[in-house]
Amino acid sequence: MRLSDKLTDEVLEALTSYSSNLEQVTIIDCPNITDRVWVQTCDECTAKHSRIQGIIAATINQKKLRRLELRNLDKLTSQSLEFTHSPVLHTVDLSGCHHIGSEGIFYLVCNNPSIRSLCLNNCVGLDDQALYDIGYFCAENLHTLGMCTIFIHSRIATHTKGDIKFQSLTSSTNRR
Repeated sequence: MRLSDKLTDEVLEALTSYSSNLEQVTIIDCPNITDRVWVQTCDECTAKHSRIQGIIAATINQKKLRRLELRNLDKLTSQSLEFTHSPVLHTVDLSGCHHIGSEGIFYLVCNNPSIRSLCLNNCVGLDDQALYDIGYFCAENLHTLGMCTIFIHSRIATHTKGDIKFQSLTSSTNRR
């Protein structure tokens, strides 16, 4: 058994819950890591209490986070990026996170416009809206954008000028 198989949401929460000074979070090939949010109703006070686990517990309130590497985490969804807010976050690698969609990229780039390097290799759940959001929120700072083996769900128009073919993305969705 690999050590990465033993890393669970509970262990990750125990490792990170008492620190708000993390500068780097790197989690690679850990099949038990999720982005669950548990909502429970308290019988005594009839209120709902939520408990965050996994990646959200590791990244929430981390204002000094500079680098976030979450690679090949099959149970991560767009929800995992909604709570990541760091004014100094400059590098993000989400390679192989197949269930992260364009909504997650919107949350990530909207809340962290300081991103300079963004790697989305093999993130097959994205559509062209993710590209628009990256350009809109991070264009001034972005230096590196990795997008190997991404299938962008969009309509592609091909234009020919001389011997050169140009492809442009068209979309009927717009968040702004």
